Amino acid sequence: DVYKRQTTAGALTGDERWSGEVVLTDSVSVDWPWRLEIDPGTVVRGPAGAEIQIKSLAEIVGTEENPVVLDGIGLDFAAGAGGSLVRHTLISGAHRCIEIADSVHVIVDNVLAGCAQAGIYIADGGPIIEHNFIVENGDYGIYAGRYARPSIRYNTIDRNGEYGLFFNGSNGAGTIVENNLITRNGRYGWYYGTNVTRGHNNVWGNGDA
Repeated sequence: DVYKRQTTAGALTGDERWSGEVVLTDSVSVDWPWRLEIDPGTVVRGPAGAEIQIKSLAEIVGTEENPVVLDGIGLDFAAGAGGSLVRHTLISGAHRCIEIADSVHVIVDNVLAGCAQAGIYIADGGPIIEHNFIVENGDYGIYAGRYARPSIRYNTIDRNGEYGLFFNGSNGAGTIVENNLITRNGRYGWYYGTNVTRGHNNVWGNGDA
């Protein structure tokens, strides 16, 4: 029964829908062709370093009143994963709150806070990142690799240890950065990314300001 099965370590062997409190004993992977759904109000915890690796599809969707909480558990969207949705989710205490290898994933209305390295780490792909609070992460609010082409709009990127936005290259015009508040980050609010399409960002109070 998809509504009762909750894998707490290793690979899923079917579709699963998590709810309530889920305690992982190790990392979990969502392999093709399976799908993971996490319901509003679900709290997921686990040991240090545990993550949910998504190689297939995931829909992790809370509500404003009842967010999904991933306490110390990061999301790792592997190369080739299908387009997934993360919305109204609080992720904290992981190494990277969200890591994206490629593809187009939708990351909206979340709080990504207090992760050791990055709020969102994008190696490649074109994720849609909108209306998130990305705050107080160790090094980066958002890290984008040189071939990544994210759409980054209407986010608050605040008080991250080193960089608010870090582009590892000039990045192409397919990258869009608009209407973000980028403030009080330790070294730079915005680093490199000279070729991105940009507009109406409010960048102030960063280490380079």
